[in-house]
Amino acid sequence: MGGPSATRPRRHTAESLQITIRAQNVEVTAAQRVYIERRVALSLSRFGEKIGRVTVDCSDVGDASGGKGKRCQIEVALPRAVRVQDTDPDLARAVRRATDRALRSVARALALDSGV
Repeated sequence: MGGPSATRPRRHTAESLQITIRAQNVEVTAAQRVYIERRVALSLSRFGEKIGRVTVDCSDVGDASGGKGKRCQIEVALPRAVRVQDTDPDLARAVRRATDRALRSVARALALDSGV
């Protein structure tokens, strides 16, 4: 009889996704990189093998009021590429909202491709 691991589904982690993090005009610390990888893995790992690679671009942008903001843009390689972004003065908040959007957009794109 198989042990407990025989019945558990395979869990995908940040290591099983091809995640590239790029920074432009903003410093992304090692701790922030770990946070970004974990958020991306938490949001997108459920799609497993259907995702080719994920590119996260972090940049410093000005907002309409002249203040500074951090933009997080996430691109997910699928047959139909998915690109989402969010801007916030706090990079972590921009990452969190962008990964939430990526989850919904990838689910929608995969559903459309499968004809559901």
